[in-house]
Amino acid sequence: KGDGWNYGLNFMLHKQSGKLTGWVSYSVGRALRRFDNKDYTGLYPANHERIHEMNAVCAYKLKRWNLSGTLVYASGVPFTAPEYYYISAGQIMTKPSEHNSSRMRPYIRMDVSATYTLSKTDRQENGINFSMYNVFGRKNDVMYRLNYKDDTCSYGPMAFFLRWVPSISYYHKF
Repeated sequence: KGDGWNYGLNFMLHKQSGKLTGWVSYSVGRALRRFDNKDYTGLYPANHERIHEMNAVCAYKLKRWNLSGTLVYASGVPFTAPEYYYISAGQIMTKPSEHNSSRMRPYIRMDVSATYTLSKTDRQENGINFSMYNVFGRKNDVMYRLNYKDDTCSYGPMAFFLRWVPSISYYHKF
């Protein structure tokens, strides 16, 4: 329970006609929170705050092919990292830093897709799609984790276990 403040600016350019279509958007903003709690007396970034976010989407039509791509950049979200940690009697002990005073690394991802139309009439369409999620293979952080293994503590980011996600699909519209 508490109060929140959100503010920012959003910009967008959009091209809707022609063989090449798409859009680019950029947002800059803050999402701050103050809690009714004696343990959290300050003003803190909200868990979902991304100060900067940029998205670009592009599509190109070429006879029977539709090619597209998406690029996403977002500054890291805040989290509460441990100020320090140690092992006592086989247990990990931590002292958290100030609430949401750390940030994850920026999130960057590019996806591409190519769709080939096999047949098309007034009533139906068939085609095949080839796509690749996360073309750069970037290990974007999902969370930070404190690990204890073989009497050793380590603290670091964890990423989604798949770096690339390719797909092939057939579609039929009617």
